[in-house]
Amino acid sequence: MKKTRLETLQNAVKLAEARLEKSQQVIIQNEKALIEAQQKLDAEIAKASAKEAKTTQNANSPKKKKSRPVGQVALGTLANRLATSLQNTSGTFNVPDVNLRNLQQKANSLLQLNNQSELLVNQKKTNTNSLEQVNTEINAAVSRLKTDLRALHGKTNIDTIYSNYGLTAEYNNNYAMVRDNTLRVDKLNVLISKLQENGNPIQNWPNYNLNAWVDLQQRHNQLWQESENLRALRSGNVSQLAPVYEEVEATVKRIYQYVNYALPKTQAKSKLRELGFLRESF
Repeated sequence: MKKTRLETLQNAVKLAEARLEKSQQVIIQNEKALIEAQQKLDAEIAKASAKEAKTTQNANSPKKKKSRPVGQVALGTLANRLATSLQNTSGTFNVPDVNLRNLQQKANSLLQLNNQSELLVNQKKTNTNSLEQVNTEINAAVSRLKTDLRALHGKTNIDTIYSNYGLTAEYNNNYAMVRDNTLRVDKLNVLISKLQENGNPIQNWPNYNLNAWVDLQQRHNQLWQESENLRALRSGNVSQLAPVYEEVEATVKRIYQYVNYALPKTQAKSKLRELGFLRESF
């Protein structure tokens, strides 16, 4: 049966509408892709601009000069040298507003505090090594104690028995002596008290008996107390050293700046060398 002219036109319209809809979808997809591409481009431009601005800022920022000398010993030695040199030339060259006697006293204090600091650091290292050693011995003794307790009491309620001896559950329910040294002091007291109970057979065993545990406890507690004392002394030393260092450094800088201000460049350089400055700047 032949299609009528009307049906032909209707089909043509439908086909045209379908093509138009497809074209619109393609246009929409292209617009989305264009928007996404533009957003990515804008982001890259912003990123590049920020990087360039940061690079420019770093290039234009003035470089900070390191304080010279940096070390306490170097500064104290220089200050002492300056005080002596300026006292010897007090009749020909004087730096106003500088108390040379006070400078020398502060320089000596700085050197003394630095020596104390080095001594405390060395003492702390020795103490730390000794404390680590006694803790290693305690851990080995705990391992033996657990073996002995299992042999005496079996595995029934063994966790409770471990707790009664001051041991605590750690990873994977493994009982051990707590690692924190302050807490370890308390747990060692618990363990010793348990060993001292009447009838405890471990008291008189050949190895790791009560006397052995008391020895470990006394050594640990003494070393831990020493560690705490050294930490307090070190803190006090640092708090004393800082203001003395700042005062000596400020005075040395004042001398350096005055020489450069009061004398021509060539004479200033020679004078600074004469006074004890070994570097071009301070």
